[in-house]
Amino acid sequence: MISQQSHFSPAWPHGELRQIFSDIFFVTGTNKVRHENADIQTSRNMTIVRTDSALTLVNTVRLNDHGLRQIDSLGTVRNIVRIGAFHDRDDGFYKYRYPHAKLWTLAGVSYESSSVKGLMADQELAIGKLMPFPDCALFVFETSAQPECILHIE
Repeated sequence: MISQQSHFSPAWPHGELRQIFSDIFFVTGTNKVRHENADIQTSRNMTIVRTDSALTLVNTVRLNDHGLRQIDSLGTVRNIVRIGAFHDRDDGFYKYRYPHAKLWTLAGVSYESSSVKGLMADQELAIGKLMPFPDCALFVFETSAQPECILHIE
């Protein structure tokens, strides 16, 4: 379990949380990395799926206090879903903030090289198995070097 938040990435600039379909919300945020002595900034996206009052955060992006209040106003975070090997930057923050939420990952994905070493998945994403919310299907890329997937929402 994550015991301290001092090593979490900050809440970098992001857009407003927008409702894009009934019970599906979306926000675009910033990603900053340093690779081969170059500072790189890209965008990344988080999708939030609401089932009744239960929320599933897919591909987490850390939001500022205003954005976190928006999430909390939608319902209760029950699931945090990591869709691939390189989509883990903010999972630890959300698991710390919502300790009772289940953390879902693909088989073969760990947090050992992450800033949140020791974080463990509660549930494995697998085709034909339980999904984090209804009307959801899993597509796993078979040719990627690292585990990656898509959640298809009916």
